[in-house]
Amino acid sequence: MLNALRKAQISDPKVEWLPIPDSLLAENRAVSPIDLWTRMTLTPGENLPRQDLDVICRQITVEQTLQLRHSVLWPEKPVSHVYLPEDDRGLHMGAFIPSCDQPIAVISFFVEPAPINDVFKQEDIQRQARFRKFACEPAFQGRGIGSRLLQNSFERARSQLNCTVAWCDARTSTAQWYMKRGMTPFGERFSKGPVEYIRMYIDISASVPVYDADSLVHVDR
Repeated sequence: MLNALRKAQISDPKVEWLPIPDSLLAENRAVSPIDLWTRMTLTPGENLPRQDLDVICRQITVEQTLQLRHSVLWPEKPVSHVYLPEDDRGLHMGAFIPSCDQPIAVISFFVEPAPINDVFKQEDIQRQARFRKFACEPAFQGRGIGSRLLQNSFERARSQLNCTVAWCDARTSTAQWYMKRGMTPFGERFSKGPVEYIRMYIDISASVPVYDADSLVHVDR
């Protein structure tokens, strides 16, 4: 990746590239292409313009999710840490902008009944989809991209996985974010290490309106 960027620096004199800092070279394994690009072309403290983005949501491979899972959720871990045993049978979705072939947000859905089912209709128990590894490039957060990807993915989970309920393990600090998008907490709070979680669910048997985000949160690291 860095070699490709170096070639671009040489081959395109119209683009004013900043030198690749030694700090980025040292952490290259945990830096995604888009994040590297923004950190090389923006000055410290500068953000990308907040104009509306033409975002396309589509199904992707698990391999296309790994860069963001790693750089956003677990940058201090090896890449192998962000693989899931069930990845081969998951529905993986990504949000793209036209100028980049790398996703700027990713999410993965798996047909998996929630561990607590006394809040669901009997016919919904075996038609539940759990979503995990929800992550967005930091430079693109706060633009409603996560909400758009979430809504599109709910529709895909309903049509492709034949599911009527979607659920997740959400950090309690993000519960309000999900509740504003139509999700409901269920079960007791629990902890994974130092982080407290609450399970959230939503009925996706009909079209689900999900409102634009103020920020994109991480779910179920």
